[in-house]
Amino acid sequence: FCTIMKNDRKGRKNKVPTAQVVEKPTQTTESDVAQEKQDQWTSNILLAKRLETEFSAVYQMYGKGFSEWWNAKNQGGKMGLLMNVTHSSIPLKELPEGEIRRLLGQPNPLMSRALYDYNVQSLCSTCDCDGNVDHLNGRLLHEMAEWAINTEKKDQQNIDLSIECRNKGIFPDLFNGNVAFVMPPDEGELMGSPNVFNNKAPESEVNEFRELIEQGHLYDASAVQFAVSRKIFSLSLFVKLFDEYQVQVRRVASKNPYERLVGCRHCDRSCEAETSKFCSTCKVSWFCCRGCMAAAGHMRCPLGGEQDIKVIFN
Repeated sequence: FCTIMKNDRKGRKNKVPTAQVVEKPTQTTESDVAQEKQDQWTSNILLAKRLETEFSAVYQMYGKGFSEWWNAKNQGGKMGLLMNVTHSSIPLKELPEGEIRRLLGQPNPLMSRALYDYNVQSLCSTCDCDGNVDHLNGRLLHEMAEWAINTEKKDQQNIDLSIECRNKGIFPDLFNGNVAFVMPPDEGELMGSPNVFNNKAPESEVNEFRELIEQGHLYDASAVQFAVSRKIFSLSLFVKLFDEYQVQVRRVASKNPYERLVGCRHCDRSCEAETSKFCSTCKVSWFCCRGCMAAAGHMRCPLGGEQDIKVIFN
């Protein structure tokens, strides 16, 4: 979902002391132990929730100011900003349906293309609202307001769209032909892990669950995975745009910038706790604890200087 970009200016090299330094032994604490890496499904669900929580909070505080800043830009300025924060990876216009199907059906699916309705052309256009809404006119601002204010409704719309695309064959199966489902979460709960039938499962039982999926009592797991990817790319883009607003307009750095929300560079867990570590050299690498920082080989920054991070759509 992101990549680190090297800035034009060079970082200062750390001076290596010539004298031998003998460190006193210290007692090992919990933060000195590297955490186990999370599975990708859980990692994505939790990442989506972190992005949702942070974006809703910053939108409540700075949404009006951001909207005025965005609307003051001409089309070229809006396009340039979108291209900048995505390192020119966001599509210029919506891709043909067949191309979306091809890119998502590859052995390594290009999951960003599930968010086919987000592109430079569409996000710089006007929205269809009649004016009785709480956002300034514009597709980008409309999408931001929906995700920040009507989150549960937007989540359900995202699931429904992904299920529709699965039924049309635009979004492919991600579980090698096996029936795979996810229980719809209770209100306020996170989406659970998928249940997958293997080829040894009784056919009658598999057909029973297939019918429950078709009736909407269970979610198709592939559709859920595409819906979560759509949510992550949407909110990643919004958070990064707000980071730019904070720096360019308010002249302050975000408390929880995109690179922190992405999670630990070693285990993918949250970096919101007090034990989290931030690399002051590259300024983009976060770790949930000292142990993960050491396990990633980042006690001395291997990047050599200040970097930047982008939301990558490819």
